Amino acid sequence: MRLAESVRQVGGLVAVEHTCFRVLGRRAPAISPPSHVRWASGASLAHDWRRRQLVELLPVSVGLATPEELTVLPACELGRSVAELDRAPELVRAVLTGCYPLLLSAYRELLAAASSPADGALWRVLGRVLYDLEVVASDGAVLVS
Repeated sequence: MRLAESVRQVGGLVAVEHTCFRVLGRRAPAISPPSHVRWASGASLAHDWRRRQLVELLPVSVGLATPEELTVLPACELGRSVAELDRAPELVRAVLTGCYPLLLSAYRELLAAASSPADGALWRVLGRVLYDLEVVASDGAVLVS
């Protein structure tokens, strides 16, 4: 995978994680029942942790796009799904059944395209981030089943 393509994908994922963090954190207190509030609050913090891990992968070299230019929601189904979260009447269900499957897929595709010897940091961070998202998604799946 070319550096510019990889960096744009990581930047898009940073934007997705940041948007989910912001929306879940802001809307969590108004969600019911209490079990959904707890999950949404914890999921929000997990989104921020994943965002911080990914930000460290963005380059700061002269001639490359800046982190601000890179951290925009991707123009794909995942980006549209995340952009709609703030208006979702059932936020927890929208995150777990709409956003998370797409986000998991995006992480898996990027990880599969990364080469562990050439992209060691990317490969390790994506593995950790993907595992964390799988755990959060699994915990939340109990709520909507």
